[in-house]
Amino acid sequence: MIKKILPILLISLIALTAAGAVSSTSDEDLGTLTVTFDCGCTDSADGYRNGNDGGAIHYDIGPHNHPVVYAVLTFDDGTTVVWNEKNGLENAGLPAGYWVANWHWVYTPSGVLTISDAIGLCPICPCI
Repeated sequence: MIKKILPILLISLIALTAAGAVSSTSDEDLGTLTVTFDCGCTDSADGYRNGNDGGAIHYDIGPHNHPVVYAVLTFDDGTTVVWNEKNGLENAGLPAGYWVANWHWVYTPSGVLTISDAIGLCPICPCI
């Protein structure tokens, strides 16, 4: 009886160990992005990986109704990356025709922090 159960227990133990090893990647430090808008307000987001872009880290900021003026990415070890106010500058404002937006940021494996895009949420509509 024990000889029959032992292989099943060993396979279960191996599977549980493997599952634990995979979940340990959730402890990876992906940093926190803090964005300052032209009103002086700030918004922060923790990073995530989407798995199909070669290791870039993504951040979603918003919704907000003021343009981006400054951003700093901070990692747990104290390392900071300041947005150079050039990469993605065309996406720093509110999209034309919208008064609220979300911003998608990307930190590339080569160390570049950029605003990937701005997504308008609330269109400006003329009142009748």
